Amino acid sequence: MELNPTPEERELQDGARRFLGKEITRERLLAWDRTAEGYDPSFWRAVSELGWIGFSLPESLGGGGAPLLDLALLLEECGRAIAPSAIHSAIVGARAIALLGGDRARALVPSLAKGERQVTLALYEPDGGRAVTKGHTRIRDGRLSGEKSFVRQAVSADFLVVAARDGEAPVLVLVPADARGVTRVGLRTFGGDRQSAVRFQDVEIDQGSVVARGDVVERRLARIRAEAGALALAEMVGGFGAILDMTVAYMKERVQFGQALAKFQGVQFKCADLATSYAATKHTAFQAIWKLAEGRDAGRELAIARAWCGRAYREATLEAHQLHGGAGYVVEHPLHRYSERAQSYAILFADEDDALSEVAARLLGSADAARDAY
Repeated sequence: MELNPTPEERELQDGARRFLGKEITRERLLAWDRTAEGYDPSFWRAVSELGWIGFSLPESLGGGGAPLLDLALLLEECGRAIAPSAIHSAIVGARAIALLGGDRARALVPSLAKGERQVTLALYEPDGGRAVTKGHTRIRDGRLSGEKSFVRQAVSADFLVVAARDGEAPVLVLVPADARGVTRVGLRTFGGDRQSAVRFQDVEIDQGSVVARGDVVERRLARIRAEAGALALAEMVGGFGAILDMTVAYMKERVQFGQALAKFQGVQFKCADLATSYAATKHTAFQAIWKLAEGRDAGRELAIARAWCGRAYREATLEAHQLHGGAGYVVEHPLHRYSERAQSYAILFADEDDALSEVAARLLGSADAARDAY
């Protein structure tokens, strides 16, 4: 793997950084906190016009055809700017639809690529179980009933990809978010991201709504979740880089006892530890992302990256808070947003216990255990 970015990759990230730096201001973040979606329409239009949502979708379906690695570099900048998590959610949903196929699903892709409509995944049951096709959400006599929790960005989604069972067969169904019998209830989260509980009560389902059935469901879900996790890792790398730069800059400008804090050896040690951890986090994450993007078996590398990156990013934000002192706990200061995002993403995409269980299972050669761990 080549760690140094190519000129094209550098240009991609520089352009994204300039755009996000201009669009995401302190005042705008505070205003977005009061919106249902977590962003405003003008920001979403700007992101859509840049083609970010469809950046990596197949060109034949109206997308940009960019490789997964380039998409990860773009998401790294989103993490650095603490951009609305709706971007990650919309990209993951659009890629899922393109992968799943089916006439009805594929017909949606052009509008998803333009950011005109959004799809999100409704996979997990209220009991928190990760075996998404073994839950209580069922189709009986052509009607879907059940409940899904932790559905990201359901508040702005036009469609939901729902994991359910039709008889004994696992299925993935495409359900309009405003269909009769669908109820979305917002969940309060400390991360500030928009998650919902979604309830389905006798929602009519026809055969065109089923986008995957049977044994293929687990394989497609494994790919969808691997990509979602990989892109979240890229965001965590970007966020880590931002707090490292932010903390070092503050240590140079904050004066205590007549000199900058950066002059104190204890502070230097902490900053050096942060820099070392950041380098390890970026290498571990992008090694896994690169392998996945190359079409290789990246299961072990992704599990290792989840185990490392979630904890490293979370601990780095806590260290940054200590070094910033009271400044880092002011609502107007952006640092708390990174610590909240780090905690949220660690739970959603980089649970350390689950990741370590998968690493152990893979080392012991148990493919089934490794799959179930994720």
